[in-house]
Amino acid sequence: MKKCELLIPAGGKKQFVSAVENGADAVYVGGKNFNARMNAENFYIEELEQAIDYGHLRNVKTYITMNTLLEEHELEPALYQAAEYYKIGADGVIIQDIGLGLLIKENIPSLSIHLSTQAGVYDARGVMAAAHLGYERVVLARELSLEEIKKAVNTGIEIEVFVHGALCMCYSGQCQLSRVIGGRSGNKGGCAQPCRLPYMGAAWEPYPLSPKDLCLLDEIGILADAGVSSLKVEGRMKSAEYVAVVTSIYRKYLDRWYDFGKYRVDEEDLTALKQIFNRGGFTKGYFYGDPGQNLMSSDFSKNAGIFVGNVFKDSMGPLVDIKTEKEILKGDYVEIRSSDVTSNLVTYAEKLTHNCIRIGDIKQKVRKGDKVYKLVSGSLMEDARKTFENIDFSQGKYLRKVPVDMEVSVVCGKPIALKVSCCQEDDNIVTVKKEGAVLQSSKNNISCKESLMRQLTKTGGTPFVVSNIEVEEDTPCYIPVSSINQLRREALSELSDKIIASYKREYTLNTNILPTAGEKEEKAIELFFYSADDLQKCNLHKLMRRIREILGDNYIVKVLVPLYQYKQCIRELYGAKLVPYILSMNKGSCDDWIENNISDIAEMLKNDNSGIYIGNIGWIEPFTALGVKVYGDSGLNISNSHSMRAYKKLGMIHGQNTLEKEENGFGSFPLMITEHKFKADKIVDRKGEGYKLNFFDDIHKTILLKNDDKIDWKQFKNAADNGKESIRIYVTDGSF
Repeated sequence: MKKCELLIPAGGKKQFVSAVENGADAVYVGGKNFNARMNAENFYIEELEQAIDYGHLRNVKTYITMNTLLEEHELEPALYQAAEYYKIGADGVIIQDIGLGLLIKENIPSLSIHLSTQAGVYDARGVMAAAHLGYERVVLARELSLEEIKKAVNTGIEIEVFVHGALCMCYSGQCQLSRVIGGRSGNKGGCAQPCRLPYMGAAWEPYPLSPKDLCLLDEIGILADAGVSSLKVEGRMKSAEYVAVVTSIYRKYLDRWYDFGKYRVDEEDLTALKQIFNRGGFTKGYFYGDPGQNLMSSDFSKNAGIFVGNVFKDSMGPLVDIKTEKEILKGDYVEIRSSDVTSNLVTYAEKLTHNCIRIGDIKQKVRKGDKVYKLVSGSLMEDARKTFENIDFSQGKYLRKVPVDMEVSVVCGKPIALKVSCCQEDDNIVTVKKEGAVLQSSKNNISCKESLMRQLTKTGGTPFVVSNIEVEEDTPCYIPVSSINQLRREALSELSDKIIASYKREYTLNTNILPTAGEKEEKAIELFFYSADDLQKCNLHKLMRRIREILGDNYIVKVLVPLYQYKQCIRELYGAKLVPYILSMNKGSCDDWIENNISDIAEMLKNDNSGIYIGNIGWIEPFTALGVKVYGDSGLNISNSHSMRAYKKLGMIHGQNTLEKEENGFGSFPLMITEHKFKADKIVDRKGEGYKLNFFDDIHKTILLKNDDKIDWKQFKNAADNGKESIRIYVTDGSF
């Protein structure tokens, strides 16, 4: 059985070395463009090639993220960049934009493409659709349970699952909050993390949108046994020390699973994971079902550290006495929390009693009983740094070695022959044979075998360690130690070159990426309702009259409603056409209902000649296979003509553009869609802007909307006058 891969993030060179040296099977990184963590250090192409070579010499794969949405003019440079990654030996690229993925498959077919979690695949249907477009692996949405993951695995396509690190509050790829609040799009690599900001209106919860970090250390054996191909750690913005600690611990228990079929996580390892970074503890996310409020870290959105004790008595500083439950040492970084928060590096530590310590240098007033947290453990950080002391990819005191076998043929009067073999994971045996100087007979009849064995095993400074040596010696021969050393160095150097060269590809990309001509869309006004209740409350007659006053009869009008409420919405529409939609994230009981009744649903939609809008890749082919007209909705994140073309290959007629192109003025479009049900139904940001948290029981989703986002009729008319074919209005009770 092929072993499950441990996949680790690296935002820069230190992190890459740290990941490899601590046991990663694969590392994912970003180039300087087209990746969803543009604020990470990232890699220039020359550095990237060095990193890839360094990894390959140690049997570690490198995947490169190209997981942003692309505008039309960005496709060609992105494709050429992918070609460069292919030439330097990248093991795959991680893609969000379906259009870029299609172009890569058409122009660089041998380059492996993985569909990013940003694409929002949450079920086996979505996995199969991705496979039909050429994706070898799919990174699932983070909101899935074990049973849902197993169904995805059963497709036979490689499945990648997040097991540790930060969680997005919104389904990945569907968040517009950062773009709307701060002008920085998460889908373009600039997420400002608005979910980690404070909001008012949520009672005692200052951070109502902030989830805890994920930790599935206890479950990695279950996932490996289920057939998951890759266990992924989040964190390309994290430090090299973080990478070292998390990688080494996950490596330890994944190995235990494969060696013994079971393991129990040591408390000290769980403490180390919390110490290196946690937000109010850890969560298992949706692995065992809806965790409810246990998902959230609503009172604290940054690194929470570990609780170590309480202030023993009031102090003005700089010395503070702490009644401790856990050790505090010089070099740690602590934070003391009460109504005020003070933090500093511990520059002085004196043990007073077995559970009381005096520390400095605290520069603010603290009070008896204040809680003390250790944010950084100096010793943990120091131990982690020892694993990546050298960050030059070409040389250093590296710990990770790849085993090689050596065979030596010693025959007097002939050159010495050394054969070195390295068996990589794919069973490709790389062999190097070096001929040394002509051997002389031993004058004292002493064999050179012992000398050979001793000198050939001295592989320090190389990525190799000798696993086995076989020496064939006809008669006792003499060979100088210097000759053996030179032979070993040359053979291992040649082996390194041969391994690296085996991943390089000669390739010239000759293409001219032009926008594809799409079919002309019908001129339509789409009135999007979040529920049947919203439609019932709407004065549709008044709204239709206003539209006709501005546009006349040049546009048809569609009323878009949830598929599961379609029959409830059949009413007087004043000349509009009723069309159902499936949300971008529809997983759960609503999806089960569609699957169980899809034949009847399809017949109804064909009889009504309505078609259906679909916002997720998974439902396109099932409906087109039954003869239903499918229109792509905004959740598909269509941002260029080639992503439109890719979805049409799955059967879509035409589609709405991504919400990335949506501006204020056309009602309240969705800023987040999340699985979580919040305690509050409204929140207010620091600028006084209000947001609604609308929870829908039937689909178990919360949709975050701007509060009372009015329709700008002047902007509406300008859009029509400028030739916009399809104009969507998101209608809520405050829209007009």
